Amino acid sequence: MVYHRVGQAIRTAASANHPVPIKQLVEFQRFNAVPPGGTQMLAISMDPEVLALTTHDGSRKVYPGEHELHFSTGGSAPDQIVTVTV
Repeated sequence: MVYHRVGQAIRTAASANHPVPIKQLVEFQRFNAVPPGGTQMLAISMDPEVLALTTHDGSRKVYPGEHELHFSTGGSAPDQIVTVTV
């Protein structure tokens, strides 16, 4: 699972105009079970539109600043976080 979360500066600017989710699911892929100690490589391709927030009028807007992508296996392992600056 991949979640998008905006940085604090974007949250402050955008929340004056419309609600901002804490984080939102932007990508999901199933994969086969990996045995303990094993690894599996996944390739995920995402459109830059995943960084957009939905405004009050239903349009989508990508705010400049820091965006975080949280990669989660859904298990007990911590999320891997990648910060993207737009």
